[in-house]
Amino acid sequence: MSKNITGRVRDHAVKTQGYSVTLEGVYHHRVMDPLFECVRVVMSHLGEPYSPAYIQGISGAAFRIGGICPCAPTCSYAMETKDLVKLLGYKARYLPLTGNGINPAAGIHEVLAAVKDQIREGRPAILWHAFTNCEWDVVCGFDEEKRQFIRRGSNLGLQNMPLPMRCAPSSASTIVQPWARL
Repeated sequence: MSKNITGRVRDHAVKTQGYSVTLEGVYHHRVMDPLFECVRVVMSHLGEPYSPAYIQGISGAAFRIGGICPCAPTCSYAMETKDLVKLLGYKARYLPLTGNGINPAAGIHEVLAAVKDQIREGRPAILWHAFTNCEWDVVCGFDEEKRQFIRRGSNLGLQNMPLPMRCAPSSASTIVQPWARL
């Protein structure tokens, strides 16, 4: 039986100030990983204290080397990020923006709205290729007026960083599936 990740909320504050909504208490990345650490960060926020070592091991990431290119970790993987969520016994809503019958220009607005809804409900969202090059980021807030998401990423260390909301599919659509939300 799987648990619905979209229905769980821990007792964390959702700070609303003007047009800004930020989740407090969202954990930081503890390892530099573009595919699976984001799941651990979100699951920790929801009360599931998986260790980075466990997530890296069960996902297969601890046993893979993709090469010397900065995109190497996303070139060789044992499973998709959404499959890790299932392996841990959870369901998540996945909104892809490529594939048959999908219009990325129209779908991006659904993705952005879904991310903001998650934040308002007290749950971080995982967003692909929103701020970094070909990696999943954790979105833990947004500012409507400034048109920015507040996010965590493997390249940020121990800080939040506001970055502009991108409202069009990026150039990475020719490489990987852009703008998916998990």
